[in-house]
Amino acid sequence: MLKNKKTKMIFILATVIFITLIAFLFFKRETPKLEENLSPFPDINLPSYIEGKYNISFERKNINFNFPKELPYLEKQTLPSLTKSEASLIATNLGFNSDPLDVTDALKGEILIWNSEINFLTVTLRERKIKYGPNYNPTEKINDIIDKNLSEKEMINIAQNFLKEKLASFIINPSFSSLVYLRFEEGLELFQETEKENSQIVQFNFNDGDFIYPILTLNPQATNIYVQLQKDGTVINMETTFLSKTTESLQKFSLKNYDEVIAEAPNAKIVSINNGNENLSDINSSDIENISIDNIYIAYYLEKQSDEYFQPIYVLKGNVLIKDVSQKLPISLYLAAFK
Repeated sequence: MLKNKKTKMIFILATVIFITLIAFLFFKRETPKLEENLSPFPDINLPSYIEGKYNISFERKNINFNFPKELPYLEKQTLPSLTKSEASLIATNLGFNSDPLDVTDALKGEILIWNSEINFLTVTLRERKIKYGPNYNPTEKINDIIDKNLSEKEMINIAQNFLKEKLASFIINPSFSSLVYLRFEEGLELFQETEKENSQIVQFNFNDGDFIYPILTLNPQATNIYVQLQKDGTVINMETTFLSKTTESLQKFSLKNYDEVIAEAPNAKIVSINNGNENLSDINSSDIENISIDNIYIAYYLEKQSDEYFQPIYVLKGNVLIKDVSQKLPISLYLAAFK
């Protein structure tokens, strides 16, 4: 009797194992494997200012990696160079009445330059690029600026209206993208990023359209359209590259996930150290002791105006410790986002 009971238990156990195995194989077969939609484009051509690998760590608790699994690329229609008449219209809108200096650059082509006692304007015709700024050292007058305690919304409206009024024929819909707080620092050529309470200038980045993610050049601080305001609301600098009509592609492609970003981080390209105030060509990879990343966001990379499409990138931001430098410096790296 005991033997029959034991045989029966073994039979039941074997049956349960058999059914479980069949169910496992069935569901494994029926569960569809997610296919990745891989990008057909070649890798983004990012310059390697500093050759070699770096020791990169990630501050996971500070990083919010909440991105979609797929994104489109951006397509644009090619537009011709700006004409001298169009450049003159821009100059008139910005208050320049004299004739420009006409120079030719071996790489950039024809450039028109206007100067007044207060401001300058350069228009690079082939690149469709405009730079507007002060004709004096801003540090000489920065302390005389009266802080009007304008809200961010008020300052965004000032910058946005400036673009609409001065560049109405070229920028159709300047949509706010992000802002950067800046201040002057003795001995440095470019403004330094800082906290709001220490800032002297606020830079407002815009896209010409309703894109969620900014379009960046090799300068991670600025999109292709930005306006810098002083604390009294006056425009001190403006730079823009007029892109052709840009649209999102119908098809989307798979992005690297967080683990893949960490794995491929040593291949990311350093594009800025100390907010652009360090010459990257003077730094060797052996000088970099550690890079700590505490922020990641997505942007589209504008390599050159002639590009027909822009691919997304991950912008890795954090701090770098360089040999023989006493303090950590801010650093930005670019990594292709498509798999």
